[in-house]
This record gives sequence, C-alpha cells and structure tokens, in this order.
Amino acid sequence: MLTELKKYRFADCEFDLGRFELRRAGEKVDASTKTLDLLLLLIENEGTLVTRDELFDALWPGTVVNEGSLSNAIYELRGAVGDDAQRQAIVQTVRGRGFRFVAELEAGPDMTPSVDAQPSRSPRRRGNVSPLRITSTILLLGLSPQGLLAYVNWLYNSTHSIPDSMRSAFDVLVGFYNPITFSVGALWIFLLTRRPIRALRRQEVAVATLEDRQRTLLLGHTAALVGVALWIAAGILYPTLLHLMTGSVDARGTLQFLASLVLCGLAAVAYPFFLITRYAIRVIYPALVFGSEEASADQATLLRLGRLAGGYLVAAGGIPLFTVILLSLSGSGERWLLALVGALGLVGLGAAFLMYRSLLEDLTRSVRDSKIASNKARSAIPDSAT
Repeated sequence: MLTELKKYRFADCEFDLGRFELRRAGEKVDASTKTLDLLLLLIENEGTLVTRDELFDALWPGTVVNEGSLSNAIYELRGAVGDDAQRQAIVQTVRGRGFRFVAELEAGPDMTPSVDAQPSRSPRRRGNVSPLRITSTILLLGLSPQGLLAYVNWLYNSTHSIPDSMRSAFDVLVGFYNPITFSVGALWIFLLTRRPIRALRRQEVAVATLEDRQRTLLLGHTAALVGVALWIAAGILYPTLLHLMTGSVDARGTLQFLASLVLCGLAAVAYPFFLITRYAIRVIYPALVFGSEEASADQATLLRLGRLAGGYLVAAGGIPLFTVILLSLSGSGERWLLALVGALGLVGLGAAFLMYRSLLEDLTRSVRDSKIASNKARSAIPDSAT
C-alpha cells in the first residue's frame, strides 16, 4: 500500500508534506511548525480568502491570542517564502478580513510507503553517512590536537625541564611511551564510534534508541575524557620511569614538567570536545533523529552539552594562565619559547570561544528541531491511522 503525499511548488519554493519541510532555491528553510501550518492552510485554500477568524481557529484552537500573533505569523511566513508586505506576490492581504494564497501553484504526488504497509521501516535516515568517514573524521579531530600538543610538550621539556644528563633517557621514553599512548587513544576513540555507526545501520529497520542518540551527542565529551586520562597517566608515569632509568629526578624540573602536562591536558580537554561534538551534532545526530517523535527525549542531553561547553571553554582559558606559571618557573635563558606558547594559547582561547558560540547555536537549533520533529510526528499519527 502506498500513501500519496504531495509536494507543492510555487515561485522558487517547494513544500514537501511528507517531510513537512519548506525549501527555497533548493535550500531547506528554517521555519517553525506554526509557520508551516499557516502555509499549508493557505495553500489548501489556494486563491480563496481565509478569514482571520478561520486562521485563529485553525492555528490557535481553544486559545485566546491577540492580532499581533497572527501578524507575526504572516510576517514570518512571508520571510520564509521570500515574499513581503509590499509585493504580496505569494501571500496577499485582504485588509480587515484575512489573507489569500495568490502564487501560481503546482502540486505533484510523492509516493511514499505508508506506516501500515511497512511498520518496521523508517524514513529517518538522511543522506549517506559513511561509517568509514565517521570513524576517520573523529579520529582526526580527536588525535590531531593531541599530536600537536605532544610535540609542544616535548619541545618545552627538552629545553627547560630535562637536564642534559637525562635527555637521552627522556627521548627514549618519549619514543616508547607516545606511540603506545596514541595507539590506545585511537583504539578507544574507535570503540566509541561503533555505537553510533551501528545505530545508523539499524536506521533502515528500526528507530535509534535513546542510548544510541545520547552516546552520539556525548562523543566529544567522552573523547575529551580519554585525552585527560592519557595526559594524567603521562604525568604520573614520566617522572616515575625517568627516576627508575636515571636514579634521580630534579624537583624543579619535575614541577615544570608536570605544569606543562597540565597545560597540554587542558587543551586535550577543550579542542577535541568542541570539534567532535560539532561534527556529531551536524552530521551523525540529524541522521538518527530525522522525523523521529522520540527526538524530544534528547533535549535534556542537548541542554547538558551546553553546560559542559561552558566548562570546556574555561579549561581552554586556563592554557594562557598555566603558561604564565611556566614562565615564572622557567630559567632566564629561553623564555621566548614560553612567550610564544602563551601567545598561541591566547589565539587558541579565541578559537575555542568561536567554537563555543557556534556549538551553542547548533545546540539551540537541535533543541528546536527536536521539538518540531516531535510535534510533526505526533500530528502525523491520526493521518496515518486513517
């Protein structure tokens, strides 16, 4: 059995009833459910006056609202379809009475499997999200900052923390420990990506579970915790192993060494979180919730991510602070290196702030879209039943 769902085309717009979304010039328009409901009501009465009372009854049933609410809804609709109050090429105002849809309209069928015919199938999957691309991208976003920071840490400690008598042992230890650490980190991140990848594959036959979606949203947070764990382990093991290999570790050099690890650890927290979380929200998560009524259950996790983002921004802000501490602890010979690191830390903080703002916008959009998807899915249930 097939359910016929129409696509309406007018001007440079296309209104897809199956997806309940509006596109203009091929791009999806970020319109509210109320705006789309208003558009559908006017389209279904093409060329016919829809009075203000009819609009109030249809859009705000059983609710007392003022004229400003309708005027604002019409304003938002005209903006969504590229119309305005002066031209009125799509939505015409009949002063004192109501509104009329006046654009030339084309309607075509979109044959889509009905819910009754295929109850186990889900149209939620959007686009072709490659599992290999997901894994490789998250590994790159998670490990690239780690590699850069590992090099900066080695450069600083080789010139400031480690005396000449211990440098060969330190280089041997770095050559042995870092490959193991990066391999463990890569394996850990790879295991983290398996759950959302399996969920994407199951989208062909089942809806993604709440746990699948939560783990996807928290990928960046979990990967950041992996980085923290590895840097803490380095802070413990490096001085211990150096002492075992050389028999002595200078206290002042150890303190500088630990401070440098704290500095790199803060960056290991902040940047992978922002990079991976934005990728998960923009690429993976939409494919899991597209058209899903259950998306509203993710709002608590999305709001939690917003709070976590503030903490990670504070962590990124600690990088310049700890650089100042390192400057005060270092000798007077090569302070230019730490001054350079401090300047780069400030640049990094600025980049983290921009990523923070962009992430908050993505989170706000996801919360709004989850509400719209939930409302749309619930409103579609009676139609499917009939």
